[in-house]
Amino acid sequence: MENCKKFLYLTLVVGIFMFSGCSDDDDDAAEAATNCFSCQFDSESLFADFNGVDMCEGMEMEDDEGNMVPMTAADITELKASYELFGGTCN
Repeated sequence: MENCKKFLYLTLVVGIFMFSGCSDDDDDAAEAATNCFSCQFDSESLFADFNGVDMCEGMEMEDDEGNMVPMTAADITELKASYELFGGTCN
């Protein structure tokens, strides 16, 4: 039953994208589909420099080895949760 629910959900999502008229060439649609968030911290917080900074999927950030890599949706989710854990109010 669980697999059936997953299949129906994926079918719904794919159907919405197929019939919504979104394309990679449309800048407005691409911008609206970007996974972004920003946070607000207290002025005395160690993270106060990040107040109002948009963190978006695809932005480059430094990994543990010092390489610049694009952020994935999973990175965005993890980063947002971490910022909220440290007292940020994120949208």
